[in-house]
Amino acid sequence: MPDHHKAMLEWSPARLHSWSASIGPYTAHWVHEFIRQADHPAQAVRPCLALLGQSKSYGKERLEAACLRGHLTGANRLHNIRAMLKNGLEQQPLSKAKHDPLQAISHDNVHGEGYFH
Repeated sequence: MPDHHKAMLEWSPARLHSWSASIGPYTAHWVHEFIRQADHPAQAVRPCLALLGQSKSYGKERLEAACLRGHLTGANRLHNIRAMLKNGLEQQPLSKAKHDPLQAISHDNVHGEGYFH
């Protein structure tokens, strides 16, 4: 077996859970869900290592903040978390008010919900 395959065997789900829990609860939740959704736990090792490795580049606090933001917004795929970290989006406040783009439409044929009974 090639050496890089043997190295992946060293990473058990318990070891990944332990590392993610040391970062924070939302990171641990991400890893737990990724392992749970994988057809086989070994298939989740590389993506989990890619996520957890971001803590070396960006720090544990930023990774945890990105996982929290991903959890709240639904943008919780690995590429979403990486993009948040790369662009510093995890440090931006979340918008509490949802913007409804249809409210800005002003036209004679658009009556709104109050028109209908």
